[in-house]
Order: sequence, then C-alpha cells, then structure tokens
Amino acid sequence: MGMRVTQETHPLANSKQEKTVSNDGPYYDDFEIDMMIPPLPAVTMTEADNVAYRMITGDQHFASADCDAYQSISGSTNRLVNPG
Repeated sequence: MGMRVTQETHPLANSKQEKTVSNDGPYYDDFEIDMMIPPLPAVTMTEADNVAYRMITGDQHFASADCDAYQSISGSTNRLVNPG
C-alpha cells in the first residue's frame, strides 16, 4: 500500500523555485546610434546543418545540395552553405 501523493504532500508542491530564461540580448532598447555590434562567433556547419536548413527553407540551390558538384564547379575542397 503506497502513500497517496496530493498537492499538500508532494515535496515540490510548495517550492519557491523560480523559472529563469536566459537571453543574452541585446534588446531593442539597448541599441544606440553608431553602436558597434560585435560579430557572432564562428560556427562549424555540418552536412546535417546544411540539410536541415535546406529542408526548412526549401532551398533547391544545386551547388549547396551536392558537395561533389560544388567542388567540381569551384575547385574548392570545402562545402557550400547557402547564406540565405
């Protein structure tokens, strides 16, 4: 026979823990005229990132879809990621 857990007996029912959401901004009110905005950090794009972007946006750009085709067109050994 187990103990019945109710609102009054549950150990976390009356806890005062606050839920916090972190957002580093900057917010609209933080901007000023001639303000210098630091660039975003570099991100390594994987094939999965490229595929996910293409699925979400419906991108059908041939060179970003086929790595071998892009390498033969450009002579580059890198992958092409469509910037949008």
